[in-house]
Amino acid sequence: MKILHLSIIVLLMFLISSQSISNLVFAQIGKPFDLRIEPPLKQFQSGVKASYVICQPNYFTLVIKLEDNSPACVTQ
Repeated sequence: MKILHLSIIVLLMFLISSQSISNLVFAQIGKPFDLRIEPPLKQFQSGVKASYVICQPNYFTLVIKLEDNSPACVTQ
């Protein structure tokens, strides 16, 4: 197992030294997560109506709390 890890490290070092990092291709594992989307409470407090709050697509669903009409992003 140590030989495999060492081989991978050596291969990565060779790739990085032989070409610029911008030419490397990286695979994404899982669904995309948009870091630009603010938490629902922060959106709501900044003046966005509860029904217009944006949740992370593919991860959360918007619900409006009955007790105070505030938004929340929840999983199913």
